[in-house]
Amino acid sequence: MRSTFPLLLLLVGCRHTPHPTTTASGAKQPWSPWVGLVDAVCAPDARCEAIDASGRWSFAATMPGQRTAWTDPADLPGLGAPAAAPDAAPEELDQDGQAAMFARQLSAATHDSGRVGFYRLVVAPDGGRIALLPGNGSTLMHTGHGIKAVRLGLQEAQQPWPATVALHPTGRELYVLAWPDGVLRALDPATFEPHWTLSLENPAYGLYIDPSGRYLLGELTDLDADSADDADPPAASLNRLAPWPEPDGSTDDTVLRNRDAPPATATFVIDLAAKSVAAALPGRLRRSIPVVTTPGLLVATSEAIQFIPTPGAP
Repeated sequence: MRSTFPLLLLLVGCRHTPHPTTTASGAKQPWSPWVGLVDAVCAPDARCEAIDASGRWSFAATMPGQRTAWTDPADLPGLGAPAAAPDAAPEELDQDGQAAMFARQLSAATHDSGRVGFYRLVVAPDGGRIALLPGNGSTLMHTGHGIKAVRLGLQEAQQPWPATVALHPTGRELYVLAWPDGVLRALDPATFEPHWTLSLENPAYGLYIDPSGRYLLGELTDLDADSADDADPPAASLNRLAPWPEPDGSTDDTVLRNRDAPPATATFVIDLAAKSVAAALPGRLRRSIPVVTTPGLLVATSEAIQFIPTPGAP
């Protein structure tokens, strides 16, 4: 089924080198609606299974819109698995403690092909520490070998969602996405020289960079929408979120879907090689699964599912 989703992403050139603004390329395949999807898993042969309120379904990873009732008696592992228990959150760590923790997480992500998450603070390739300081338009600061700081001029980031920065697995590019600003900034981690920016129509926050380093996933927020629980303040309230510390650094699907975060109305996938949007699906992320047989990424949300074929390097 062909569907559209009203999400506009614009590619803006580096501020030091003027380029015309162009509309980012759209996804090669449309997403398929799947309201109430709870979880999905795939076997190495791209045979997949999903569960929703009405039962279990089977489909091929490359054709998620064509599904049949699940009849195989052998369940695929991990479907509907309970959320992993996060590590006990320590009391607020000092900067040295945070740096050591994030350095270990980045090392594990790089060497074990894990995901690189968005954090409060990252350790740069030169050993320095990079963090986004809220207030006064928000300042991005690099410390450790002298101090380097740039003011980003964020409009409403006096209390941004804390997980605002992520370092590419290669260490060559730093990404800043500070909800409720909604602009992805790609910078040189050593100099903060801007590489490129991608403007999203709605406020957004990042989730992680996939193990291949090709895709960045995040979620969008509609500030005018009320939260799912009527007892909670609307999404626009910057004080809705639980105070830190929270479980930090975990990027497992089962943890992300239950983690306290700004209410999500849509999930987006950015192709970092093409510097453009690869997909925009309604709903909150349920799971993303790399597909090897036909290279690509299967993304499932609470309302839709889509296979994103990975193109060649641009």
